[in-house]
Amino acid sequence: MNRISYFLCVAALSVLSAPALAGDTPSPAADPKLDLAITLMHESGVADQIASAVDRNLHDDIAKQKRIHSEVPDSFWDAYNSAFHGYYRAHEDELIRKVAQVYASRLSEAELQAAIAFYETPSGKKLADASLPNEIGEVVEQWGDESSSAVTAKVQNSMGGRQ
Repeated sequence: MNRISYFLCVAALSVLSAPALAGDTPSPAADPKLDLAITLMHESGVADQIASAVDRNLHDDIAKQKRIHSEVPDSFWDAYNSAFHGYYRAHEDELIRKVAQVYASRLSEAELQAAIAFYETPSGKKLADASLPNEIGEVVEQWGDESSSAVTAKVQNSMGGRQ
């Protein structure tokens, strides 16, 4: 998993678990700048990337926990997976809003509007294509595998073949 996806997964899970501890939060007041940031997240594909990252991270976490806790029946993990997805769907807007606050804090209304306008163009739509991060992730993963092999060989050679 590339660093961006990992960051999004960790951020999403951290934000998703906070409301469960704090209880329900009241509906936020209307904020035109925040609304622009939310629109930008949807137009740019970031909202979809967050959802995908949450799903991937959940899958990876469950697989890891299954290995660690092999005594726990699969029915528990199936129920957990289902419950977490339900929780995410119920709180997805809250997560999007929290991430949008980052955009709104760093960009002016004019910058948000310009970014939205770009993502509405054919070039922007290509850049926001949901398959692009996956394709980039595959390239990075392949590069990492190749680099790891090259570095391992170099270290082994420098140690006279000792491992």
